[in-house]
Amino acid sequence: MIDEIKENPKLVIILLITGVVAVIIFAIFMLVLVWSPKPNTRNTDITNQNINMKLGNYVTKYVTEKDVVEKYCKNILNTFSGGDVNLINNIMLPEYLTFRGIDKSGLKDALKQKGVLEKILKFTDYKVTYHPKYGKIFEVNIATYDNTYNDKMLIIEKSPNDYKVSFDGFIGQDNNIKSMTIDGLKLDISEMKELSTITSIKLTLTNVSGHNIIINKENNYENIYLKLTTNSEVRMSSTWLAGETKELTNGYVVNLNSEFVTTGLTNGLGKSIVIKNVYDALAKETKDIEFLIN
Repeated sequence: MIDEIKENPKLVIILLITGVVAVIIFAIFMLVLVWSPKPNTRNTDITNQNINMKLGNYVTKYVTEKDVVEKYCKNILNTFSGGDVNLINNIMLPEYLTFRGIDKSGLKDALKQKGVLEKILKFTDYKVTYHPKYGKIFEVNIATYDNTYNDKMLIIEKSPNDYKVSFDGFIGQDNNIKSMTIDGLKLDISEMKELSTITSIKLTLTNVSGHNIIINKENNYENIYLKLTTNSEVRMSSTWLAGETKELTNGYVVNLNSEFVTTGLTNGLGKSIVIKNVYDALAKETKDIEFLIN
């Protein structure tokens, strides 16, 4: 080797470069070995535990509207069959008891006459609608198991598991005075009683325009309508104008007990009062005026 170096001096340089490169490679290798992360035995243990762990099963249960109604009916009908007046009083709609003139002492007799007390009854089917003031309303058909007796019951749900019961189609009664003024005609509602087939409203019309207003300009039989949530309209069944016009001078007041016959929950509940063919003597135009009531 020495002879070769003597004969070829460049070989020394090559050997030196090779040695330096080898030392650098070795140094890099040692650095990588020292600074590389050690195996995480804790994570490995956790992973193994997760593999061997027995996980519980989670099942999402979908509750249908019918399931909710059946649950409510089961609780209600069991309460009726038990005959406990305190429990029964707790589930009854207070406004319904007032409407029927029933106090706690007379509740048992009233429900016996109704035919629902201390009987084994079943739920058969239902209809449902939403009332903006009272919440979700279920009209439920109930019957004895031999079908010798059947009736309708309303379940009025304000929120899940917060409900009250009524009969005779009674939905609610509001005695809070509501006042609205549109185009110089003021409408005050002092009482609104809602049943599934009848809506009765005590209302007052007042001309506050400062000039004359003519009601029923086109001489229709009656001009006051109840607009339902389905946007269909029901004419007032009680008689006020009977085809005549009515001129209201400024400040003139009309008090009316209006009644509107509807055809059941599925056809909609009262949304607004519409006064048709209202003629403004100053503007010299005829229009329909709509007052929202719910």
